[in-house]
Amino acid sequence: MFNACWGAQPAAVNRQALPSSSLGEVLIRHGVPAVLGMGDQIADRESHTFIHAFTQALRSRKPIDEAVAEARQQLLTVYKFNQPAWTLPILYLHPYYNGQLLKSFYEGITELP
Repeated sequence: MFNACWGAQPAAVNRQALPSSSLGEVLIRHGVPAVLGMGDQIADRESHTFIHAFTQALRSRKPIDEAVAEARQQLLTVYKFNQPAWTLPILYLHPYYNGQLLKSFYEGITELP
């Protein structure tokens, strides 16, 4: 995991976005199972709110897409719909990945696609 703003921003040439050029999309194409990128800069307090809610959901063994949804909802709740912060987190999933970060001990070893 690494934290960077604009991980979901595509590269551009002459102000034209290049398809599939964001860091998130590039990492997915190289086999990374899931990438959570930001569409733009996010304020520290909003980032902390998101990360706290996101990690709480992951700790509950929710799939990553559900964890992102819960964390976005928390941003909506805390910042009262007037800030676009909830729109910034963008999740990319590898097509062969089901969203579960960890399996329980009884389910066996977690495997990457």
